[in-house]
Amino acid sequence: MEAAAGSRRRLTLRLLCPKKSLVARPSPSLRWLVGSPRFLPPLTVAAALRSLPDGASSPDLQREAEEIRGLLVRGFDIVGALHVGSADFDADAGRVLGLARALRERLCGERASHGMVGGCVDAASGEIRFLVSEGDGLEATEVVWEDEPGRLLWEKGCLLRCELPLKLPLYVPSDDMSEEYNANIVSCSKFFPAKRYNLSLTRESADAIQITILSNQSFNSSKANTPVVEYFPAPALANLRLINLKLDILCYSSVDFPVAAAVSELVIPGLADQLNIMKKAIVSELTTQQPQLCPYHFVPPGLFIPVTAIYDTRYGEIEEKQSELRRNLHLRLQLPLDRPLLRISNALNFSMEGTVKKASKNGSSLLRDVHKEIPSSGVSGGIMSLIDGSYEYYHYLHDGIDDNVMPHLQLC
Repeated sequence: MEAAAGSRRRLTLRLLCPKKSLVARPSPSLRWLVGSPRFLPPLTVAAALRSLPDGASSPDLQREAEEIRGLLVRGFDIVGALHVGSADFDADAGRVLGLARALRERLCGERASHGMVGGCVDAASGEIRFLVSEGDGLEATEVVWEDEPGRLLWEKGCLLRCELPLKLPLYVPSDDMSEEYNANIVSCSKFFPAKRYNLSLTRESADAIQITILSNQSFNSSKANTPVVEYFPAPALANLRLINLKLDILCYSSVDFPVAAAVSELVIPGLADQLNIMKKAIVSELTTQQPQLCPYHFVPPGLFIPVTAIYDTRYGEIEEKQSELRRNLHLRLQLPLDRPLLRISNALNFSMEGTVKKASKNGSSLLRDVHKEIPSSGVSGGIMSLIDGSYEYYHYLHDGIDDNVMPHLQLC
């Protein structure tokens, strides 16, 4: 009897995301619940991502995993799923719980060691109920909607950022395949021009085979080491192309988490994930024009955690493919489609304090939402207006703006 009573212990599920992000139409649909079991209290849901395309019956888990892996910053994880428009709580909650487990396993390569959440929004009443799995299936008896979700996330949390520019050599088959040779037997003369005369006259450009020795050493050794050079011939004539990539990742951590552990367990795996994502994006265009991929980080309105989007900046933001990408991100993050929230100008600005902040494509030096910090003017007969979203304040020819032709407030 005591064991039975203990198995029905009272559980608390904390929800940091707005309620509308869970119950918003369309119905039926599926929401992936995001948390941080490592750094936040157990059974805490920080955000909800919409499964695409809509339909809670059979989501494409492989596609979902690939897109969510690039979207979520390291430190956040899938902790459950919610079925919107349910008619059978017991059946649907258990089913979406299984989907969440399967998605999480695809993302991380292992089964979750933390509690997972399955929930349903009743199609008729709109009531939200949850099932929590921690070994046994248990229904959460208490749901807490946090009044200050940002405080819970950031009072003891922090962001780690790592930028890593890379130049990767790529050897592609040459267009000139007229000459055939045995790749396994190549003499040094193969690397020299056909006509060679007095080398003493060409000191600055004498024939030479450039050999680069790569060293990968993770410990100090007192023993003498002899360099070893290996030659791996290409199976056919090849051209060298350099691929320029700029990795830029964010990780979420608690402020007391050891830096060494954060680097090895969050930053390095995050860089590897982003490199694989970029590889898949450019592999189909390597022989033509190379995509110019650039990651950007956002915290759009209604979302309390950062997300990352990788844009191809070759043709600008108005290019049709980029517009479609942003539209899909709006749908997944449940953002309105009638305003720009994921453009480059909306990205987080990581300028260091104490430096001159100039307006750029990544941020702005203008004051934002000034009404939050100043008292009412008290002007008699003044008109109070409501706006939705943030705005920037231009003050007396700031940045060369003519006040006579430009409004003082510009919506972001």
